[in-house]
Amino acid sequence: MKPKKPVNFSYSRLKKLQKRPLSVLDETPPDYSDAAKLGILTGVLTLEPHNFGKRVEINEKPKKPTKIKEPSKPREIKDQEKHKLNMQAYEEKLKEYKKDKKNYDLQLEIYNNYIENPEKKIRVSQAMYDQALAMSESIKSKPNAQYLLDDAEKEKTLIYTCKEYGFQCKAILDALTILEHPETQEQKAIIVDIKTTTSWSIRNNYAIGRHITDNGYHLQAAMYCDAVQQTLGIDNIEYIILYCETDHILIDNTYHHGVHYVTLSNEDIEKSTVLLNQGKEQWKHCLEHGFSDYSDAPKTDIKLYIGD
Repeated sequence: MKPKKPVNFSYSRLKKLQKRPLSVLDETPPDYSDAAKLGILTGVLTLEPHNFGKRVEINEKPKKPTKIKEPSKPREIKDQEKHKLNMQAYEEKLKEYKKDKKNYDLQLEIYNNYIENPEKKIRVSQAMYDQALAMSESIKSKPNAQYLLDDAEKEKTLIYTCKEYGFQCKAILDALTILEHPETQEQKAIIVDIKTTTSWSIRNNYAIGRHITDNGYHLQAAMYCDAVQQTLGIDNIEYIILYCETDHILIDNTYHHGVHYVTLSNEDIEKSTVLLNQGKEQWKHCLEHGFSDYSDAPKTDIKLYIGD
């Protein structure tokens, strides 16, 4: 059966497109790394804790059971006494095998159900949940984060037809706040995207810029700003990456995680939009000519330095 063409151009599909165009057609749920799981879990607990059970399941990944072998029935021999002893030993082994086989089948069913994951939930360990919960509480405790998130629309979905290229796009923003000037009625949009990172103490502007571009966050920013401009008609946009450290300090028996804010400048967004448009060109080409790993479509250069 021929794979269907994807409906929406999105940031996640743009990342696939950059690595391997044919992978865009693969709708298999991604096998998230532990770092990615921690970031997703922190975002869910911070932005939409009421949806936790729909998206996440606390469940340790079971080990695949070791396959067991059924004992071979002994051949009949002339020495009847010895044959009788061999049969008794065989019956004991067979009894033990049937017991182990029943346990094996049960463990295999548990393992297969976990791997197949029909509900497509993100599986995390209890330890990871505890860490993400502490990180989420650290974010919520910061006054600046409260200001940015309390009145914002969480997990805001924007679907639109790209004016320049004519295909449908989709963006899901962590948090979006629309402010209106009381006198001029001019609107301003504040987009907040929550990310996790290791210890902030070693980071300078250059390292932060590399971290943003190496992970493609600049393209995500360009995509989300483009979505707000095209759907809401707002050009005055402030894009903030809210970083929460995975490392912690212990104060009064409570884990505290550092929370930091990076605002991308208009120049950063404009430079990133140029690269986003290259990705749109590639997407349009693939829609028209097929998603092939040997496509002659224009490639997207994701290496861009941000930060002074």
